[in-house]
Order: sequence, then structure tokens, then C-alpha cells
Amino acid sequence: IGVFHNVTPPELVDDPETRWKLGASLAQVHNLARCDEVLCDSAFNRYCLAALGVAEVPTRVLELPPALDPLPRREAEDHRTHVLFVGRFVRAKGVLDLLHALARAVAEGASDVQVTMAGSPVFSDRSVVASLQDTIDDLGLTDTVEVLLAPDDVLLAERFAAADVLVLPSYHEGYCVPVVEAMASGCHLIVYDAGSLPDTAAGLGLLVETGNVEALGDAIALYCSRRRNAPRAEMLVPTSSGDLPHDEWERRVAAVMAGRSLEFYEQAFLEVLDDQFRQRGWTSPAWRAAS
Repeated sequence: IGVFHNVTPPELVDDPETRWKLGASLAQVHNLARCDEVLCDSAFNRYCLAALGVAEVPTRVLELPPALDPLPRREAEDHRTHVLFVGRFVRAKGVLDLLHALARAVAEGASDVQVTMAGSPVFSDRSVVASLQDTIDDLGLTDTVEVLLAPDDVLLAERFAAADVLVLPSYHEGYCVPVVEAMASGCHLIVYDAGSLPDTAAGLGLLVETGNVEALGDAIALYCSRRRNAPRAEMLVPTSSGDLPHDEWERRVAAVMAGRSLEFYEQAFLEVLDDQFRQRGWTSPAWRAAS
């Protein structure tokens, strides 16, 4: 059994060594043709696997659960709109798009926005990390944006619990665990329409055309206006499915996340093993009966 989580397209990477490694990873994808079955995190990954030439192997979609245990919501007392970005600091994650979009949103009146950009520098582009603060300062966002390098799981869960909205303008996602963690934490979503993001957001986030920084800025400004004019529990949540009352948004999120729980994932994975046993005429192991 193999698992395909996708590979960032090399053309979205600036570092030559990383670009070479991604090219090698794409070549290695063909090893999955030797598997009896391949599990894909998303329908998008299943499509990409077939497009890469691995089309004969049986596949099924098995969505990952959140990597963090969500904490209870903690509403801020400063009456500001709290935006969160979680991901590697690389061009493919739309880091610069987000900063320029924020500058546009602030110019449109979203002066009450507070942004946290959280990510690990280990797997980030060193040039992006090095220039991040200068870009923030040059755009006049020094008092608006906080960069949080290498937060541990507890701190990251706390930021999810306090954030109003996750903004992730990524140019490529095979699944996007931060979106799942945001939904589990009750965060609203603004994301690009790239890769698996529309499916992972499940119609419950606001989709923006990939690369359209002006539209991203307008989406952030719209959200801040909604948040400013109503308590979070009473606001209309902008989504690709239309505006939703917050309680209806929460109900739909809960329904989606029921299929993304750790328990659901474990049970579905065991069913994959059962299918493989049956195909071979094997008896399921004794420990399976107790699971």
C-alpha cells in the first residue's frame, strides 16, 4: 500500500537544489505503480497521480485528520480582525501575495487587521525568510504583521483558537492540513482556488483566483468589514457557497470534519487492509477483530 501526498511543481521553486530534488521526487512517483493500492489525500491527488502515468493501480481517497488537537475558541478582546497564515515561507505558498494583498486591504480601510504568519524556517526558502521583515516594513505593515518562526504545536493550536480567519494564497496544494486544522478550530477561510484547496475547503471558505492579489486584498477587506460590523457569532461568513450565517457555517463544518477525524481515518485505513486480505483469501489478523 502506498500513499501519495503530491509533489510541489519544480517551476514554483526558486532554489536550484530544491528544484532538482522535486524533479527527482516526480520521477520516483512511478515506484507507486508497484503498489497493490495507493491512498490519496484528495481527489486532486488521485487525478495528479494518473496524470503522472500511474493510472493502472487501484486508488482511493482518504483525507487526513488535523495534526493538532484543537483548543476551545478564544475570542480576542481587542476588537481587531485576527488573520492567520500557516505554512512554509516559500514563493509557492503565496507569502508575498499575502503581504501585498494586506497592504491593499489596509488601504481600503482594514486598519484593524492583525496578522500572524507562522511557519518553520527549516523547510522554507532562506531568501524569502531573510527578506520577509524588510518586505513587511516596506509595505508599511510593521505594526500589522507578526512573523512566528518554528512555533510548537501548543502555540500553533493557541493561534488557531484565537484567529478569525486563515488566509492561505497557495499556488499548489495536494491537500493542505492547515485548512483542515483551521476548520477544526472554528477559523473561517480565504484561500486561492489552486490544487485541492476548493475540495479541502469544501465550499466553506472564500475562494480567490490564484495569483489575483487585488482580489485577495478585496476579499480580506470584505471579511474585515463583516467582522468589524458584527460579533463573530452573528456575522455572515463569505464562502464560495454564498454568505452563510455563522451557526449554519459551523453546522456544515462539523458535518465535513466528521469524515476527517482520527477515528474515521483509522477505521477507513483498517478497511483498506481488510480489502487486501480478502483479495488474497487471507484471514484478518486477531488484533483486527478487537479494533
